[in-house]
Amino acid sequence: MSATLRRASTDDAAKLAALGALVWLHTYSTDGINASLAGYVLGRFTIKAKQALLADPQHELWLAERDGQLLAYATLHHGQACPGQHAANCELATLYVHPLFAGLGLGRQLLQHAHRRAGALWLSVWQHNTRAIAFYQAQGLQHVGDTVFELDGSAHRNLLLALG
Repeated sequence: MSATLRRASTDDAAKLAALGALVWLHTYSTDGINASLAGYVLGRFTIKAKQALLADPQHELWLAERDGQLLAYATLHHGQACPGQHAANCELATLYVHPLFAGLGLGRQLLQHAHRRAGALWLSVWQHNTRAIAFYQAQGLQHVGDTVFELDGSAHRNLLLALG
């Protein structure tokens, strides 16, 4: 699929918040939506939170659009050392593709762009997100360790993947 990549601006905050909430719930609410998931999404994926992220010089957000419609986005967090023993110093904090447009090359396009921008980069991915893990490994990312994402006292194992 042909999409235009561009750097996000504060005018994109609402679209970023909406797509972020959609993708996050699609990925993690595998058993439905409980209070913990709802609270996390409603607290994190807000216009105000996205505006703050866009204003932070350590972050770059890149959009994939078609006809002004947001289809996917990636967030680079510069200066974030990988918790594993890898040399990557830039985290790919998010790579979110609208579920209706998954498998069309948008994630690969954004990942390649992020790699060109940052050089070596790393990310964490939930151990049960097998589609994302397979995608990242097909793009050359290597498993370099594990980390934990904690939500309301529950630990969720994430894999650390890195690309040199």
